[in-house]
Amino acid sequence: MRIIYSDKFLEHGFDWHVERAERLISIKQRISEFYNFVAPGKFSEKYILKAHTKRHLKLLRELSENEEQYSMDNPFKKNTFNIARLAAFAVCTAVQFAEERSFALIRPPGHHAGIESFEGFCYLNNIAISTFYALEKYSRVLVVDFDVHLGQGTLEILSKRAPVESFYLSIHQDPETI
Repeated sequence: MRIIYSDKFLEHGFDWHVERAERLISIKQRISEFYNFVAPGKFSEKYILKAHTKRHLKLLRELSENEEQYSMDNPFKKNTFNIARLAAFAVCTAVQFAEERSFALIRPPGHHAGIESFEGFCYLNNIAISTFYALEKYSRVLVVDFDVHLGQGTLEILSKRAPVESFYLSIHQDPETI
């Protein structure tokens, strides 16, 4: 199995924020002796623009440049745009190795980011972006999202922008039990 990873993912975040580098560090430490790590490739932003609008990307760049606090869930640093884009490209790289088995060990996550929204620590919707990339190679794509929360951003993007050949399945915790 190939694990798509970059140490750049550790540069994004804030010590006070729950979504921080230690989340990846602990996973990487546990699996590093068993798997090969592969650097994310570079891809065209056309895949990002299939999931998000130009306005969304412009706002993401501006908030990153100005290091603004968009919300408590989604603060920005100068590197937020570049690292969110690298995370999306890492998931596309995992698609390249899908037939050999692959996994993208990334941050920030993406399944809450909508067509024009930042939510739940998510800036770009990595899985939706990589779905558009995968649809160029495969006739159908199944997205299985397992998390405590519904990936409403992925649901929005794939239901409004993706062709019928993609299917989104979310397995998440009942909100009544949180």
